[in-house]
Amino acid sequence: MLTLLSHLTGPTAMALLAIAIAAVCILRTRQLWWVAAPVAVLIANLLSHVLKAVIGRERPPVAGRLIEETNFAFPSGHATGAAALAMMLTLWWWPCHRFATALVWFGVLAICWTRLYLGVHWVTDLLGGVILGSAVSVATWRLFRPRITP
Repeated sequence: MLTLLSHLTGPTAMALLAIAIAAVCILRTRQLWWVAAPVAVLIANLLSHVLKAVIGRERPPVAGRLIEETNFAFPSGHATGAAALAMMLTLWWWPCHRFATALVWFGVLAICWTRLYLGVHWVTDLLGGVILGSAVSVATWRLFRPRITP
């Protein structure tokens, strides 16, 4: 079950979800500022891959892993993509939709917990991913917001 959740919440899945959310919202509202979500998630995922290659931090020992991962660990791509999307939704929804915002961040915590439980990340990999994804979303929001306010 956790393996399935891990696969369904990877960086590619988060990017596709952000694109789907943006597409639906653009079609419903005719406001292009929704494109900020997939832009933020895609930039965060790209930076995550670059940082993994530059930093080259090894994953936890193979003996403790429940699934196989072959690339480097820091920052977590799962945490990066999930936090990027969650932060963008937070910036749009807060303070009007506090419960929905809390649910989204609970989802981020669940994704991080699965990666930790499956033995493929250290806690700092997950924290780094959440910080990276959140920072990219805030920067993207600030870049897009002067031109396109909700």
